[in-house]
Amino acid sequence: MQGKTADFRLMDAKSRWALLAPLVNADAAFSRTLASEQRRLMQFYRASLHAYDGDRAAWGRDIQAMLKQDSANPYYRWFVGQ
Repeated sequence: MQGKTADFRLMDAKSRWALLAPLVNADAAFSRTLASEQRRLMQFYRASLHAYDGDRAAWGRDIQAMLKQDSANPYYRWFVGQ
């Protein structure tokens, strides 16, 4: 049952992203960068929910993929103890 709880929280978080106000005066490059950062942040949240649920395999998969994409991020590094 815990996994289902995490899935619903993740869905709820995703729906909040969809409700963000549109960007004004943002060029295409900025919009792509923002979308990429939002995807990475959602991956971080998903990994955190897997950890909360005790699913070590899913946590490891998601956190490694996220760190591969953004290994220089100080918060992500701090979170995993690097």
